[in-house]
Amino acid sequence: AVESINKLTDVMSQEKVEQFLIPCIARLSQGGWFTSRSSAAGLYAKAYQKSSPETQEQLLAGYERLCDDETPMTRRSAAEGLVSLIPNAEQYLETFAIPCFKKLAQDDQDSVRLLAIEPFIVIGKILTEKDAWQKFREREEFVDEIFKLCQDKSWRV
Repeated sequence: AVESINKLTDVMSQEKVEQFLIPCIARLSQGGWFTSRSSAAGLYAKAYQKSSPETQEQLLAGYERLCDDETPMTRRSAAEGLVSLIPNAEQYLETFAIPCFKKLAQDDQDSVRLLAIEPFIVIGKILTEKDAWQKFREREEFVDEIFKLCQDKSWRV
């Protein structure tokens, strides 16, 4: 269903995305079952691309809540979806992407920490392409998270 909605989003206008998809994402993100919140995580990236700046800020705030969700299944979905969302929200690397990555990289579930590696790769590529490593003020903290993942006790990570 998420894949189908994302395909439909590609052909929807910004007006229709904001009229129909954004309320759907909000409803799913606040659902009582983890399944709806997990599904919502897969819809944010496409919706973000077609939204106004005000709506984009709301989407990022909603996504941060998914990264903090009480269920590991939702946090896993958030880690997977972050890979698609980061390239669309490059201007929010320091305020959104890296804090979300850090939360997921420090998760108590190894299955979430494992999935946090892919967003790290996307962030690293963006920083390298923009030659932003030298200007990046949280560089050391970001790299520290990677070293922690490299020393993780879980063989999966």
